[in-house]
This record gives sequence, structure tokens and C-alpha cells, in this order.
Amino acid sequence: MRFDTKTIARAIKPSDRKQDAPLLENLPHSCCLWISPEAACVQPKTRTAQVGCTLRSLSHNLALLPHKREVLTHWFPGPADKHAHDQELNLLLIPFPYEVPPHSFRATGHECPGSAEFFRLDQAWLRTSSRRRLRSADLGRFVLDLIAQCPARVDGVIFPELALDLQIIQSLAVTLKHRTKAQFLIGGIRTEQSGRIRNEVYTALLGRNPIVWTQAKHHRWRLERGQLAMYGLPGLNREKRWWEDIDLCAESGLREAMFWQFRHGAILGSLVCEDLARVEPVHSAFRAIGPNLVVALLMDGPQLERRWAGKCSTALSEDPGSSVLTLTSLGLVRRAERMDARSYKIALWRDGSGLAQELEIWKGAHALLLQCAVDDEENWTLDGRSDHGNSVRITLRRTSDVVLQQPPSWANY
Repeated sequence: MRFDTKTIARAIKPSDRKQDAPLLENLPHSCCLWISPEAACVQPKTRTAQVGCTLRSLSHNLALLPHKREVLTHWFPGPADKHAHDQELNLLLIPFPYEVPPHSFRATGHECPGSAEFFRLDQAWLRTSSRRRLRSADLGRFVLDLIAQCPARVDGVIFPELALDLQIIQSLAVTLKHRTKAQFLIGGIRTEQSGRIRNEVYTALLGRNPIVWTQAKHHRWRLERGQLAMYGLPGLNREKRWWEDIDLCAESGLREAMFWQFRHGAILGSLVCEDLARVEPVHSAFRAIGPNLVVALLMDGPQLERRWAGKCSTALSEDPGSSVLTLTSLGLVRRAERMDARSYKIALWRDGSGLAQELEIWKGAHALLLQCAVDDEENWTLDGRSDHGNSVRITLRRTSDVVLQQPPSWANY
């Protein structure tokens, strides 16, 4: 990201501003001086779409977004460390939980419009076989052991949708900050306050001064007959339609999209499951801003190019040319495949080349290490202006299984 508020402020003549008015007074919602964020927002931009003819292709550095009450965007600075300009990015994918009991899906007893009903996901995997709650220290030790087995430096640790709760992931963030060189942690969590359940993605930047935030899921998961049969969920009637019972909006009532700089010139954004499939409301923000990497956390079956996640990731990989990573839990993949496969496709990678790579983990492995390249790339605007190689493309080089010889009982599958 080449967005510098001081540079922009110096370019604005004092006569262009009201006396004593703050510079860029609409930040963080917009860097536009004269138009209210209630009407439209101008945000920094990282990639220029190289396909199609749209307004998004007319600018290298600025993105025009709808007003802030449609989608509220937030920007966070990345960790300024020795890897800031490194051309290697290594991601440790931990497909926890490794087992999802069928009773984790339960009816709430509440009806919703359209003769459908609500279901909730009980995180039964956060309790051990002795019904004792999974301790934060146990998970932290498990992740440290995985990192120690990796053949390369680990820059980011990623868990699937709903894998953890807030207490466990907060403790894990502290452990990673003090005991590893990891730059960030991303994971799906379930939170509950005043009876309102939220499905969120938690992100922690593990620099000298850590930055933490959560982003709520914007769309409900709908379970249909085929999914109920595939996952073997006897607690839900196959003759009915089931909607995920979650609170969709933040307390402010606004939908939010978070972006952050994790390398020099490289921006990452996260989505939760259905948000990848639904065009509105956040796709407009992602397409306009053009993050270099989009991470979609799923609670889903095997990640195949022909399934919905593989098809939906095409939209962002083509326009604006983002690299898209989807990750699901091994537990639900095993339910879909009746637990007897030799390997499991837990993730999918698609980048601007148009090719998709199904990422599999061999039976008995506990994590997958992705070694990616971060390279400069030249982008062109619709009217033929070059950014002189000021853009970044992230490509997948290789993957490696990570295996623990003596895993804890809850990770032994």
C-alpha cells in the first residue's frame, strides 16, 4: 500500500481548506476532503484490475466506494519488522477441528420466515474426551510444536471458520507473539453476548505493538438436503431448510470490511464462508480496493475447484486479480468423505493466473505449510498508464505436510 496521509496533506494548499479544519478530516472512512462519507468514500487501492472496462480500472492508487453506511472499511498498518520487504511468505494452515461430532449441529426451536428453522453450531471440539474444556495452554503448546516441525519460517498462522473461541485465540496470540517470529494470526471464532451469537474472523498483528480486531460474518449458512446427507447430521430434519442462527451486523448496524498491510505494498483481507459467495455487500469493497491476498475461512466439505468455493473465488482472482485462499476444517471434510480417505483437500488456492490448486493434507498430518512468493508486478490502467512495477502478486510455490509424532488425544485422528 502506497498510502501516506502526510504526503497527501502536503499536496493540499492551505487555501483549499477551511481555517483550522483538520487535514483529511474524513479519515478513516475516506481520504476525500470535500465529499462527505455519507455520500461516497475514497480509499487507498493496491491493485488495478487488468480485465474488463470499469471505473475501477481508471486509477492505480485510489478506490471509489459506496457511502460508509453500506460497507464500513477499516485499514490497519502492518508490523514493521525485518521481513517487511521479504519476497517469501509462509502460511501455516491448521485445519482444526480434526473431528466434528454430529451433535454439534442442533436445532434451536425457533422458526424463521419461509417455513425454515434455525440451527446452531455447538463447538463440541473445544471439549476433550473427558468433557474437560480444551485448555488454551494445550492448544498453544500444540501450535508451537507444529511450528517447530516446519521446514521454513512461519509468517502467519490460520485456523478455519468457528475453530476456536475468543479466550483460546487471545491466549494463542500472546503465545505466538512472545515465542515465535510469526507476524499474524487469523482464526474463526464464535462469540456470544446477551444471547446474540456472532460468527467472526479474529485477526492479530503480532508486531511490537499488537493490533487486534474481529470482523463479523455478513450472510447466514443455509443447510439443504444434500448437505445434511453428505455430513450425516441426524439431529436436523432433512425435509426442512435450516439457516444458521447468528447475529449478522455489528452493534452499529453496519457491515464492515477490514484490510491490513502485511508486507511492503501487500494488503490482506478476510472473509467468512458465505461472504465469499455473495456479491453484496462486501465484494464491492474488495474489488475496488484490490487486496493482494484474500483469506476465506470456511466450515465446509472438501475444497475442490468444481465446488462453490472454487467457483466463487474466481470472481476476486480475475477482478481485481487477488490471490484467494480458502481453508476449511478437517473434521467436516472427514464427515463428508466418511473419514476413510488417504488424503483430504482442506484448502484451495487461486490466483490471477486463472489456475486453481486443490491443497490436500495426507492422513495423519496435522497442518499444511504454504510457501508463497511475493513479487513485484506491473499494472496498467484502462487508459494505458503504468504503475512501473509498483504492484505485488502473491503466488504459491510449494506445500508441505506438518506431522507430530505424538499429538494430543484431541488431534489424533
